[in-house]
Amino acid sequence: IRLLLNIINKANPRILMPELDWADDGSLNTTWVHKGNVITMGVYGNNVVHFNFYFEEKRQMSGVCELSDSSVLNGFLQTLANILHE
Repeated sequence: IRLLLNIINKANPRILMPELDWADDGSLNTTWVHKGNVITMGVYGNNVVHFNFYFEEKRQMSGVCELSDSSVLNGFLQTLANILHE
């Protein structure tokens, strides 16, 4: 959890803290809700990250990357920061 929070903070310190919970499949889920948008990110034990953006209940963007894949993860976090600060 600490690694994930450090990555989020380093990518953009303006990103608000997400809701955190454990899923039935063992992944750590993070959820941000802002102005009708729902952004989720799940981190699995094998360091795989799944992320989804939902706008007005329609999936607009989703992806999978390794937790160590900084270019993809930073792109996701930058998009997240842009949405949360509209």
